[in-house]
Amino acid sequence: MRDSLGVGLPVSLPLKPGQLASTADGAPRDPIQKEENKWKDGTTDKIEGALHEAKGKIKEKVGKVTNDPDLEAEGQAERLSGKIQNKVGQVKQVFNK
Repeated sequence: MRDSLGVGLPVSLPLKPGQLASTADGAPRDPIQKEENKWKDGTTDKIEGALHEAKGKIKEKVGKVTNDPDLEAEGQAERLSGKIQNKVGQVKQVFNK
């Protein structure tokens, strides 16, 4: 297919439920491939957990400054879920060794 400028670009068509994407040679590709994930599972969880903790702290502070108890509570919940995810990552790393 060609885009509006007439340049041939690959077009991504929506996949049907249960349909796997395919590689350049037409072979089906699992959307979640282990070799694509260069990080160990535990490391990914630890990084994502730290990000959630940081986002939670920011939301919590903004909620306090703006006197928004809902945002403050949302920040506390996200910070807690980040801590839990970080711990899950640590446990995964211990058992992967």
